[in-house]
Amino acid sequence: MKNNILFRPLPLIIAILLIPAFGQARDIPPIVSTDWLLTNLKNPKLVILDVRRVEDYREGHIPGAFNMPTSCAFNEDKTFKTKEELTAIVEAAAGKDRSAAIVTYCDMGQCCPIWSYLMKQVLGYPNVKLYVGSMQEWTQDTDAPVTTNNKTPKVDK
Repeated sequence: MKNNILFRPLPLIIAILLIPAFGQARDIPPIVSTDWLLTNLKNPKLVILDVRRVEDYREGHIPGAFNMPTSCAFNEDKTFKTKEELTAIVEAAAGKDRSAAIVTYCDMGQCCPIWSYLMKQVLGYPNVKLYVGSMQEWTQDTDAPVTTNNKTPKVDK
């Protein structure tokens, strides 16, 4: 229980630390809106990563999104996996193109900053953005489609 209390603010802290790093990105804002994502949903150069649990992803997600659960970034002892392991996980979902535009999202914008931070600061993907409204905001928009087509890469948890 003690660890959970300390771990809860981590996504917010990571998001705050990411704001200056995202300021140097070229094409899209550091935090994308529902309108921006709807407009760019069919862009073949955009990679959308749903970082929720596999079960949540299968119940419904943003069309075109690949599932890359946040839990995949951690070892059983709650430490981050090695850079090599993280690279393999990200490349299975987002590909090897470090210049690709990537948007991460989760349920409420609390977990997606973890992968955004790892991809941008550790793995060298410079164009990673957050959709902090995440599924909570997406499902409130009547124009925002939800699908159950699965695009879950095979990675170890």
